[in-house]
Amino acid sequence: MKRNHHDPARSPPRLPRATRARPWPLFPGLLLPVLLLAPSRRSAPAAIHFELSRSEPEAYAAVDSVSEIRLWFTEVPAAGTTLIRALTEADVEVPAGEVVQDRTNGRAFRMPLAYSLPPGAYIVNWEAVGPDGHRVRDYFPFSVVD
Repeated sequence: MKRNHHDPARSPPRLPRATRARPWPLFPGLLLPVLLLAPSRRSAPAAIHFELSRSEPEAYAAVDSVSEIRLWFTEVPAAGTTLIRALTEADVEVPAGEVVQDRTNGRAFRMPLAYSLPPGAYIVNWEAVGPDGHRVRDYFPFSVVD
């Protein structure tokens, strides 16, 4: 008489066919259209997330002269939260005026420098609070050449 006893040392028991998971959908021809029509996180526009959209001078640029720093964000930052600092390669802050928000474009800001920068390497540190309340900080380098 044959026994229906599972020996754990051998292989795991096989489930009855009705309860085993299928390795692919029942109708594989329907899977592709469903995946193509499903919303994707990658298809969302970049402006949904608060960040720097451009700057003058541009990041990593080599420019002839700079007398002010200008930043544009993807959204209007929370009032009074935008900070901009320009630093020399020796980590010395460049004297500058107040950060001013553009009256016609609330996403644009400028910071006049006390003097036109001499040749050298510089870093712009900036931070602002987006409309969602999250503080965003970043920096970018640029250089002034003869």
